[in-house]
Amino acid sequence: MNGGQFVPVGEVRYHWFGAVPMIDYANNDERQGDFEQILSLIDAYDALMSARLTDKKKFVDALLVFFGMTLAEDDERRLAVEKFIDGAPLDARAEYIQKTFNESEVQVLADALVREIHKMTLTVDMSDEQFSGNSSGQALKLKMLAMDQLVGRKMRRMERGLRERMALYNHELVVRGVMPVVDHTQVDVIFTPNLPINEGERVDLVCKLQGIVDDQTLLSQLWFISDPAEAAEIMRRRKEGQAEE
Repeated sequence: MNGGQFVPVGEVRYHWFGAVPMIDYANNDERQGDFEQILSLIDAYDALMSARLTDKKKFVDALLVFFGMTLAEDDERRLAVEKFIDGAPLDARAEYIQKTFNESEVQVLADALVREIHKMTLTVDMSDEQFSGNSSGQALKLKMLAMDQLVGRKMRRMERGLRERMALYNHELVVRGVMPVVDHTQVDVIFTPNLPINEGERVDLVCKLQGIVDDQTLLSQLWFISDPAEAAEIMRRRKEGQAEE
């Protein structure tokens, strides 16, 4: 489409972007989703859980077999309602025919598959009780090193695409005459990974850097400050007011 109208096939019309307005955000060098390389592990985990549930259902629906006796015509109904049969021979017995399974072995296999999935995708299992424990902030960083490197590569590819998008958008606005030329390489693209932080260590770091680093940089390290620039300006005015008093 061009200007809200469909362009006939084969007809060439110029647009205001200066290039093809299509941005490629590559997830990795293979251009695959994170899940595609571990599809076999995901299928194995799903099959294991499905078989586990099937075994549970078979356990509930086990067959009751009687040895040394025969049920009368009304005994089956009475057994289902009263859970009791009177008049059975002394040498008779009843047993359930059921499939035996080892729940612990199934759980061990499930845990192994989950570990392999996280290892192959270079991600950390946040639900693992052994992940954090009493680990310090530095220990957590080491555990998350591989995932941090993976996230860094993804952010660089995303940043490249966003800069290309900025260049196209700026070219269009320049042609329209509503915006000056902006060097897209000078535009800051900031990502904030949603990762757990050690609040105590972060506060201690900010306190130790007071007087060495400017207030805005210090405030940007505090997770509860949404606008460091505005907060720094408020602090500056407050200091000036105290100095005048």
